[in-house]
Amino acid sequence: MARIDFFKMTLESNSKDLYLKGKPLQENQLGLMFKNVTYGSLFDYNSQVNNGRGPIDFIISYGSQDKTGLELKRAKNSKLKKNLLNQGKIYQNDGNLKHVIKVIFFFSDDELGKVNRILKELNK
Repeated sequence: MARIDFFKMTLESNSKDLYLKGKPLQENQLGLMFKNVTYGSLFDYNSQVNNGRGPIDFIISYGSQDKTGLELKRAKNSKLKKNLLNQGKIYQNDGNLKHVIKVIFFFSDDELGKVNRILKELNK
């Protein structure tokens, strides 16, 4: 969670414009950027691990008994609600994960509103 917080702080405080070539960053670009905060960790970070029904963005582990999934999502994603409702459990079962952490990126007040509405509907 400390690395996620650092990543968030870096994007919000130091990046100002989260765009490449005039377009908002995409999920795969954010994933590549997140790899930078994994440097020097005692934990093992593996990206795009597919243990069953599709790849999860990262599996972070400290041995085989301590594995956490990390899924990065854009608020703009048209399947965000469905993914938040179902995807974590699927990844948790398929990958034998203790937890799944979902990070949602938004780039406007409208996108934040969408995320808040979805989270309220899902009681999250």
